[in-house]
Amino acid sequence: FPVRAAVTEPKYPVLYGLECLATAAFKGLVAGPLVQGKLYQLSMSGGGDGLAGRVKMLHLFGASILCGSFINDFVSGLTSIVTLGAYEAIPFNNHPYLSASVSELWSKRYNLHVHTFLKDTTYVPARRAGFSKDSARFLTFAMSGLLHVFVARHAFRRGYFRTLAFFLSQMALIRMQEWSRKEHKDVPHWARVVETYSLFMPTLYLYGGLFVEAYPEWAENNPVQVPEFAKPFVKMLAYKMGIELESPILA
Repeated sequence: FPVRAAVTEPKYPVLYGLECLATAAFKGLVAGPLVQGKLYQLSMSGGGDGLAGRVKMLHLFGASILCGSFINDFVSGLTSIVTLGAYEAIPFNNHPYLSASVSELWSKRYNLHVHTFLKDTTYVPARRAGFSKDSARFLTFAMSGLLHVFVARHAFRRGYFRTLAFFLSQMALIRMQEWSRKEHKDVPHWARVVETYSLFMPTLYLYGGLFVEAYPEWAENNPVQVPEFAKPFVKMLAYKMGIELESPILA
């Protein structure tokens, strides 16, 4: 993960580093395996069938994506401790569930590594070439869609059109929200967050649904990696939560 000079040095870098390490441990050793276990259980029991089941699995898939950033949290904590806050790892996410607009979600909160890559390779060059702001944003989402079509091709051998449609639909949501915000400027922040979530989640199934529909085989082919010392504790939690966390999804 890329490291840079700290934009704002933490007041207590060691304490901040330990907090990041604790977050990484929770995501990687506890929350991530439990979420995957629940996804597998739903897919095997039929609980993921139907509209309600798909919605439940889609939300769990979103949670698994957030848990997947535990490596970045680990690097952030280690960097802060070793450099005493002078350097920081560029974050992967910035609390995406708090996004007050779809534009904020993609530009400031989710997958900041890919955002920076697409901004430098597509958006900025397009603007320099004379494209309007909206045209440059559309090209950037199209490029992101093509990159993820590559993922769909190698992971699922299907879903190319719906993957591209998902990313292009984000531009439509952004323009719709921008128009709405001009007409209704006094909407409270919490309502904007709820609106953004309500608009984004239905479109997420276009791409995220590929993963959801691949269960239970996806979990069996990508077992959760849990160190031996943590397995008894994680299995105990899973048992208390009614989640079966055993082979073949637990490596």
